[in-house]
Amino acid sequence: MRSLRFKFAAGAGLLLVGILMFVVMYFPRQQRAQHLKAFESELSLLTETLALTVGMGLDDYDYSSMKLAFDFAKRDPNLEYIIVTDADRDVIGKYPEDATYDLSVLEQGLIEEETRVIHSSPIMIDEKIQGFVSVAKSLHEVNKATAASKRDTLWLGFLILSIGLVIVFVITSTVTRPLNDLSIAAKHISLGNYATRVEVRSRDETGVLAGYFNEMADAIQRGHDELEQRVRERTEALSETNAALKQNAEGLAQAKSALEEQTRELTVAVRSLRIARDAADASERLKSAILNNMSHEFRTPLTSILGFAETLEKEVADEHRGFMTLIVKNGRRLTETLNAVLDLASIESRTLAVGSQPIRVSDAVEAAIASLRPFAREKGVALRAELNCRMACAVADETALDQVLHQLIHNAIKFTEKGEVVVEVRREKREVVIDVKDTGIGIARTFMTRLFEPFAQESEGLNRAHEGSGLGLTLVSRLVQLMGGSVRAVSEKGSGTTFRVRLVRAEEDEERLDREAKRGRSAERAISERTDEKPVPKGYWPDVYRKTS
Repeated sequence: MRSLRFKFAAGAGLLLVGILMFVVMYFPRQQRAQHLKAFESELSLLTETLALTVGMGLDDYDYSSMKLAFDFAKRDPNLEYIIVTDADRDVIGKYPEDATYDLSVLEQGLIEEETRVIHSSPIMIDEKIQGFVSVAKSLHEVNKATAASKRDTLWLGFLILSIGLVIVFVITSTVTRPLNDLSIAAKHISLGNYATRVEVRSRDETGVLAGYFNEMADAIQRGHDELEQRVRERTEALSETNAALKQNAEGLAQAKSALEEQTRELTVAVRSLRIARDAADASERLKSAILNNMSHEFRTPLTSILGFAETLEKEVADEHRGFMTLIVKNGRRLTETLNAVLDLASIESRTLAVGSQPIRVSDAVEAAIASLRPFAREKGVALRAELNCRMACAVADETALDQVLHQLIHNAIKFTEKGEVVVEVRREKREVVIDVKDTGIGIARTFMTRLFEPFAQESEGLNRAHEGSGLGLTLVSRLVQLMGGSVRAVSEKGSGTTFRVRLVRAEEDEERLDREAKRGRSAERAISERTDEKPVPKGYWPDVYRKTS
């Protein structure tokens, strides 16, 4: 089982790595594109200037302007060649004399090659093309600037990653170290080492919890010491009483009274131990409350990160969208873990209010299937419902029942590679039974005893086949218990799994719904007989009665 510290650190580390990869891949390419755009603009301006200058000389049959234009262009260290042709593509001037060129590019404008850029511009005289000027410049300086930018970005990214990892390590250590110390101290006390205390390192919630824990440990140790002292005293008194009984039969009545007094004092001592146990339970609830507050503190920045990442995912180019998708995926996974921890903490601290009202189970099942059908379709798994009794009503909380159904159906789809997932609803005496069946990988018998324990997962580690926090089935079990029901699983490795939820049946509400459905069908038949219009669609009136009720 992975610790909270490991999960928080791993999630934050993956986010930082994703951001680093995005920065390293995106910004150097952007800078190269900017350099290349400026380079091409400069080349286009040079070519058009040369075409204008050479054209003025050709119009007057003065080739000296071509030499001046060549001398001006030769100042550029990146210049590879200049070619000047007439209207028949015959070369009338070039630099250098041994330049290698291709006249087929004259009418193609701007051409970008691997090591150079070529730009051709027509020589216009009296709005007629009298020739072409083609200029080629090397991309050496652009490539050099791009490499320097990529190197600087890479170093900056690694620096940011290192600082971020240090910050994540410090934050996770600060948050989880006090909880780990409390866990170790509680284990020592449970083994009888009542002198164990926790060091108070801060004044925040964990520091307050540590202080309360130390006070509880002091109370337990005092009670234990007093109990041992009383036991020793009563043992000595009992020994003296027994000796007196042997020596003098007349002291029997007095010894009996002393024994009764000792029994009363032992009863008081047992009551003290119960009080200490209640104090330990209160400490556990306080721990859940602190964990609840910490989950909120992590959720706020994580929500901001997810919002920015989802916005950037739509804006970046296609070749970079995969990195943003990875950031969003891991951010959502971390959010799901935090939500599960928060829900479990609310249940354990008894702050979660669960209602008790009649709910038609078939409606809840159909809503859950509708919300998860895209996920099932994506995995290629058939998802259907077998509603043997659509009027079955259960006494439950609507939100809690939706969460239970969503979690069980989602798990069934997740662990089913091919086949189907079936949700069956039926009535059994005073209960409504919901079966979620799948044809997935199944569960090993050795793991069934730990199935509903917090953070329990059959395959552990970062390389496990299916992701998850290990809290889903724990929440299902706790919510079903709060609604007065029960849940169990039947499975064999490789043969699929069936989760069976039993809830208290609301019989009176079922009878009311049946009566309303019958009235709806009677009204439908009456309207069909009295009018010439088409009959009312089947199932219309029951829906109307259901909505009005």
